Amino acid sequence: MGNIKGIRIDLRTGTQSWAATGDKIFLGIHGTAGGREFRLDGSLKLNQANQDHRMVLGVTCCDTPGYQQVQYSTALGDNDPLLSPLDLASVRYVYVRKETADSTSTNDDVLVLNNISVLLCDADGGVRRFAKRGKINFSDEVGLQHWLAEVDPPTCQVTIVLKRIRHEKAAKHTAGNSWAFTFSAGPPDNHASYLNNYNLKEKKDSWDKEFNRTASWKYPGCCGHAQTLSIYGKAVEDDIGHDDVGEWTREITAPCHSGTSTESAELQLSVKGIKNHESLITFEYDVISTCLD
Repeated sequence: MGNIKGIRIDLRTGTQSWAATGDKIFLGIHGTAGGREFRLDGSLKLNQANQDHRMVLGVTCCDTPGYQQVQYSTALGDNDPLLSPLDLASVRYVYVRKETADSTSTNDDVLVLNNISVLLCDADGGVRRFAKRGKINFSDEVGLQHWLAEVDPPTCQVTIVLKRIRHEKAAKHTAGNSWAFTFSAGPPDNHASYLNNYNLKEKKDSWDKEFNRTASWKYPGCCGHAQTLSIYGKAVEDDIGHDDVGEWTREITAPCHSGTSTESAELQLSVKGIKNHESLITFEYDVISTCLD
């Protein structure tokens, strides 16, 4: 992970008539590499009860429209997190703090939030989310500073479905009729999840076998941030006393758009035997990606 480039904040003020505040509000981020605070009310006033507020500092995380940039100074402009860089991986705590003029009932302008969610993102596509789902009171009596808990970030689930294996004669004769197949997938350089490990004898020059083997992985990341996987296929023909082998590894990309998308693809292997013996093996598979913010 790299430095935080954007912070997205979703909150809703309480329904009570006195839930809103005119006091200053700060978002704090702290971790093993230090931290800082961000003032949130420079251009957005939390002075209305039962209202949704959508704010962004720096770059809009996950490319979500309709979020208002927090301005802390007319002269200096947006409150950019990169002005004082923080490493996303180092973050341990995220909190919200309300300032108060003094500790008297007259000046303690209470704030109530129904919920708050803070999404942090970096330039490498890394995301982390901190939130509290439930009422938070800010006052002298119950506290002016509240820490949030880390929760699941936006996630893309990628599923590979092996649908069939096809065999075709690629020369005068096939490579043979005693086959062992391996098909696997996974993160780059770690295609260890086997969708298929299959053996058969088949004397036909052309044939295909249907399958419905699946494996899935979850990747934290904004919807629209594509994920890369490795696909590995291997075919071995061994009915004449020695192995004729074909294998191939390919990197594929799952688009991870919002919602669910499916793409069909093939992985082809050439297996050559003695003289003019050759077979073409084709693995047919689907790549299904589902992304939820």
